[in-house]
Amino acid sequence: MIPSGSHPPQLWRDSRRLKVLGMGTALPGPPVTSADLVSRVEDRFGVAIARRGAAFSERLQIETRHLCRDLEARHEAPRPGNSNPDPASAALRAALAEADLTANDLNYLIGHTTTPARLVPPNISLVADLLAYRGPYRGRSS
Repeated sequence: MIPSGSHPPQLWRDSRRLKVLGMGTALPGPPVTSADLVSRVEDRFGVAIARRGAAFSERLQIETRHLCRDLEARHEAPRPGNSNPDPASAALRAALAEADLTANDLNYLIGHTTTPARLVPPNISLVADLLAYRGPYRGRSS
């Protein structure tokens, strides 16, 4: 229902056919097994979660995961090169390479995250800087 006096949102439409030209992925840090992660949590926080952790991992079929945090550091923080914009720009760089394009061949850069590297500026501006992208961009964090 649209409130009285307001206009319906405009939808973006483009009559051209769209296609995927390239894809890229990037994961932070080396893979950590579920058993290793549970063991680290138990050692660090003194809570017994091995049985429950193993059950969840088995049920969800999670064998390994990638963490941007350095679990060896006393005060956990992202490892250099592992904060949110770093793998995002690496994945985009790989997709562009597969498509034989450069960042500045893009018309617009759009990004959204629930895990911002910092509140201001948005992650997409950091990704644009990492790629030396000179065009327009829009980012949002929730």
